[in-house]
Amino acid sequence: MNVEIQHAENKEEYKIYDQDFKCFYKADGYFEKDNKKYVVEFHGDYFHGNPKIYKPDSVCKLRNLRFDELYKKTMERMYRIKALNYEVIYIWQQDFMKYLDDPFPFIEDYYVVL
Repeated sequence: MNVEIQHAENKEEYKIYDQDFKCFYKADGYFEKDNKKYVVEFHGDYFHGNPKIYKPDSVCKLRNLRFDELYKKTMERMYRIKALNYEVIYIWQQDFMKYLDDPFPFIEDYYVVL
């Protein structure tokens, strides 16, 4: 997949307007290919409550929310973006770290689409 991804460092984060909820979602990355719109998300384990790492009832001190709440908000946001006709590709920080030495070849093979 050879595409240019719009993100905060080359343009700005792509904004998705949700008319039903009267709000915007910012995408970490965005691109279009074959008449489809794609949102790319990098989920930091701590800020998004990775359930493989954090106990659900433990609290994220920086956000003052339980990790299960952070995870739920993250998943709801992604499902909402999907409902707005975007394909969602995401990876957790923990999984990305495995590929830190050579991160880009795996993207075509390793992603999760909701």
